[in-house]
Amino acid sequence: MKIVANAHWLSLVVLLFSCTAATAAENPAPRAEDVVLRYFKQVLDGQNISILDEILRPDVVMRRPEQTINGIAEARAFFEGAPLC
Repeated sequence: MKIVANAHWLSLVVLLFSCTAATAAENPAPRAEDVVLRYFKQVLDGQNISILDEILRPDVVMRRPEQTINGIAEARAFFEGAPLC
């Protein structure tokens, strides 16, 4: 599926600054680029919202054209009810 880039740029920017940092020394924080790629490939393209807990901070704020999403629960509800592509 083709991603409509204009509708997702703001989410991309917010996601870059919302990456979850690992706290254990043996689990370094993921690179922001890797998290963003997972978001686009797995959530938007693959419609796999089960990974939202892994790639978003609990206090994430996503400003989308449709609405502002606060927290993982609202993000999950948004993606469950909206077409992703």
